Amino acid sequence: METPLRKAGLAAVGAVDVAAEAARDAAESVTERVEEARDEAQRAVKRLASRGRKAATRGKSTAKRASTTARSGGKRSTGRAKSTAKRASTRAKSTARAARSGAKRTARTARSGAKSTARTAKSGAKSTARAAKSRTKSTARTAKSGAKRTARKAASSARTTASTARRGAKSTARKATAKRSTGARKTGARKTAAKRSTGARKTAARKSTARKR
Repeated sequence: METPLRKAGLAAVGAVDVAAEAARDAAESVTERVEEARDEAQRAVKRLASRGRKAATRGKSTAKRASTTARSGGKRSTGRAKSTAKRASTRAKSTARAARSGAKRTARTARSGAKSTARTAKSGAKSTARAAKSRTKSTARTAKSGAKRTARKAASSARTTASTARRGAKSTARKATAKRSTGARKTGARKTAAKRSTGARKTAARKSTARKR
């Protein structure tokens, strides 16, 4: 049979074992928590380091981009300025050349126009003089031919008038002679007819008188 002391001793030994196990469990949990905290700290450090590196690299890349953009912008602006200056200079030169060539052409055109005008004036004066001479000659010829024609017409008209007068005188004489002869003939015929009609009337009256008797 077990005595109370032995029971108490066994209970104390059991309690010690339970406490030891509990302490071991607690220690294990603490160590696990410590390891987890250490791991989390390491992870946080790594994260911060990576973020810092990323930020540094971003800053460097941004600076490089800004510097390259500034350099390229400066080069572009300088190139544009140079090209603009070259274009302006070439335009000015071309404008000056065009002005010079235009002035030369204008002068040449004016000279040629003056020469052509002088030639035209000379030729016009010559043609006018020739036309005037030809007109004067033609007018003189026309006047001479007109005078000759007028004289011819006057002579022909005088001849025709004289011949017409002669013909008229002859026809008048012929008509007068014809009228005289015709009147004489008519008068004789009238007298003969009157005599005949009178005789016939007398004969008829006699016959009627004799019948009545």
